[in-house]
Amino acid sequence: MLFPDYLGQTRVDPGPGLSWPFPNLQELDLSELECPLLKVFDMLNRRYLSSSDVQSMEDLDILVNIPPKLDIRIRGTLEWDDDVILPALENHRGVKSLQ
Repeated sequence: MLFPDYLGQTRVDPGPGLSWPFPNLQELDLSELECPLLKVFDMLNRRYLSSSDVQSMEDLDILVNIPPKLDIRIRGTLEWDDDVILPALENHRGVKSLQ
């Protein structure tokens, strides 16, 4: 399992509700991690639910603990397809800043 996959895992516990590994994580340095940016984008989609998903869970009385937005640092060399994913990462609801 790649690190971004691990960060994006969620579980619903009977008591506390939806939870993530490292729920208070605020900075993520991926500059040394050889991982496709698409994996990072997928992680963000799982970790930061859309507002409609959050609303539907509230309707079901499931407590949703939304983690703080992330300051993300990525590696200096990008893949050929990263120029498409990079703008999406910059504008993602879970990203505070992207360097």
